[in-house]
Amino acid sequence: MSPSMNFSRLRSSQIFADAKRPFFSSTRMVTLDKIDTKQYAAFIKEKFEDGKRSITDDAIAMILDWTKQ
Repeated sequence: MSPSMNFSRLRSSQIFADAKRPFFSSTRMVTLDKIDTKQYAAFIKEKFEDGKRSITDDAIAMILDWTKQ
């Protein structure tokens, strides 16, 4: 993950975790696990098919690679 992404994520979480911020304690922090690659690929393909569109396996692989960042 890039340093700017880490900083942005940190700033976003501070909105809810810092007692000086207006949204302090208004939410519950949740940590999400990574989505299984095969399940994510199947989901992408299904959504394209639902929209009467097609997508190649190479394009799905590119999306999956890009979203790992």
